[in-house]
Amino acid sequence: MKIENKITLIAIIVLVLTIILASFVGIYCVKNYKVKNVLPKFLTSMEFNNTRNIKMEADEEEDSLLTQDNFEQSKSIIINKLNDLKVKQYILRQNLENGTIELQIPENEDTEKIVTILNQSGKFEIKDDETDEVLLDKSHIAKTYYEEYPQNDNSVFVALKIELNKEGKKIFSDISNKYIKTTKEVTDEETGQVSEEEVTLNISVNIDNQTYLNDYFRNDVKSGLVKYLDASNGTIIIPIGVSKEQSQLNKYKENVDVLRIILDNKQMPISYSLTDEIQSAELSNINIFICIGVAILLILFIINIYKYKLNGLILSLIQIGYIAFLILLLRYAKVFISIEGMCALAFVAFINFIFGLAILKNIDNVNVIFKKYLLNFIPLYVLAIVFSFGVIVNLVSVGNILFWGLLIMFIYNLLITKTVFKIINNKKGKVK
Repeated sequence: MKIENKITLIAIIVLVLTIILASFVGIYCVKNYKVKNVLPKFLTSMEFNNTRNIKMEADEEEDSLLTQDNFEQSKSIIINKLNDLKVKQYILRQNLENGTIELQIPENEDTEKIVTILNQSGKFEIKDDETDEVLLDKSHIAKTYYEEYPQNDNSVFVALKIELNKEGKKIFSDISNKYIKTTKEVTDEETGQVSEEEVTLNISVNIDNQTYLNDYFRNDVKSGLVKYLDASNGTIIIPIGVSKEQSQLNKYKENVDVLRIILDNKQMPISYSLTDEIQSAELSNINIFICIGVAILLILFIINIYKYKLNGLILSLIQIGYIAFLILLLRYAKVFISIEGMCALAFVAFINFIFGLAILKNIDNVNVIFKKYLLNFIPLYVLAIVFSFGVIVNLVSVGNILFWGLLIMFIYNLLITKTVFKIINNKKGKVK
């Protein structure tokens, strides 16, 4: 064997071993004086995690609103909110007879925010502060924005910006001449002396009956200061908080995100009371399934090594490297791992095993083997793409794993398996 071939072979084996160690053991570094595995965690489906079970019951006092149309509209609004929150896994059931909605979502760091948003009806009103007359409502909102305003002391002022639509801007402009600061003459009853007193007529901005801003229209806002009510642009600035600390600013941003989702979705047509509880995972440990898969692969590899000796050992090492590389890719691609997805993973691992054996036994005609397998796998590619763009998470998991598994199979075997056995075949001759 030529020296350059030896170096190539050793380099490939070291690379494969490195991939295996990184995938199955981890990649560690020191961060904040602690040794941590920097690999992304697996995203597992709900059967492997605790879940939050949420029950929403319609308010029976609103008899006239308890209609099937309103029940279905409420369900649609909830689904839109979940999509805005990027909740990919959930189970939603609805009783159209009484409007009750049961929702199951994964238990994680975002669950409380999700529950908070679902517990809000999304009512928005701008009122006369004295008479409670509703001047504008949710139908007048065009867009909402997250805004930051740097301050002179290096702090940041975080706010929610609400832009009104055409009709809302007109009403906003009209009322801007009424809700202002004025002066009026006041006569002292004892002395009869007349003096001027400042009077303001305010409007209040309310979300779900909570007042977020109480102010009047100002024309004398100094440069650099925030104009909360801007009639010229038809915008409202709701202050959330000011801080220099990034952790606090992140909390303010999350508060703005919550309000945006509430405002960007339609108001719930029915009032619901919400209860929730945590349910333990149906399957407590994903490692059980991993161990079963590893045991099956070990049996195949032992048979492979027994039949093909050293070539079988090398092929088994390459096969493990393929699985390790695919698992690493699934971590970084943030692919959800479901039970169905694990079956797909076992399936592509088995196909890769057969593919590797075909390369080993037909190394002189390896290009024919690649062409044959590539054409035969076209239906699987189509199925993988169809599943990947579905809406059922467990099937999306199958599609994603099939797609990446088949794609990596050809690239990996072209660069690794083919190269290794070409080198070995040049030394020993054709494998039988």
